[in-house]
Amino acid sequence: MTADDRPEPFDLVSSLDEENERLRLRVLEVMVWMEEAVTEQVAQERRATDFERQAIALQHELDAIHQSWSWRLLKWPRSGYSALRSVRGR
Repeated sequence: MTADDRPEPFDLVSSLDEENERLRLRVLEVMVWMEEAVTEQVAQERRATDFERQAIALQHELDAIHQSWSWRLLKWPRSGYSALRSVRGR
């Protein structure tokens, strides 16, 4: 490179400042995307936890029904009805 081919220091600094600003804006853009992705992931994890809690609560309710006096009392009629349905092909 000859002395005539070298950029002026001011032009070089200006060029580097422009490149720095472009990269800074790109980093900010990527950070926004990452924040949105993390926010969505956290929301999905919360929904999954809520669904899991609901499933556990419903299982407890079903267990309580199966252990109830009325469920045990009606065991034979349910069995008979089930047998009739299987004979009729339903």
